[in-house]
Amino acid sequence: MQISASVIPGRNNIRSACPRQSGFTLLEVLVVVALMVLVATLLVSAALRGSTGDPAGTAAQRFSDTVALMSENSLFRGELLALRLSDTGWTPLGFDVANSEFIPLASPLTETELEQGVLLEWKMEESRNPDRPDIADVGASLISDELMVEKKQEVPQIFFFPSGEVTPLTVWLVQVEGNVSHELMVDPLGRVTVVGDEP
Repeated sequence: MQISASVIPGRNNIRSACPRQSGFTLLEVLVVVALMVLVATLLVSAALRGSTGDPAGTAAQRFSDTVALMSENSLFRGELLALRLSDTGWTPLGFDVANSEFIPLASPLTETELEQGVLLEWKMEESRNPDRPDIADVGASLISDELMVEKKQEVPQIFFFPSGEVTPLTVWLVQVEGNVSHELMVDPLGRVTVVGDEP
């Protein structure tokens, strides 16, 4: 009886049979992405720190970014959001369906306080069609009557509906010292237009 031995190719034979593959490992890709995020964060924070020459302009940019972010969040998440304005800043709010009230949102959409000497002024756009209710009236009607009567809930000025509609208005960020004003217009689709700098 004859026994035949099978030949098992060695490791060297296997490597030589296949061409060497080149590329990046997952770890290398993750390190590069982490470094890019770190550099981008440093650049953004440096830009924000370096833009203190015009506090009203910085506040106008921040307001514009807040409106854009809230409009996108409302549209893509299907949530009713609102923005409560005051002379010294604004507060992003989300609608709590269970209690029929607007509550402050968490980071990154948090309350913004303006720098000393910068004021916020606004004017609501009047309805063109008297038979159709304003978006602001529709949003205010969602707040429960008890909260309205007890004055526990102030009505926000800007509403962001999941349908993409936004309360139209004009906002001025005024730097009292130096008499600098930045005018922003928010249209019914949530787009913010910088009208210009007015001395």
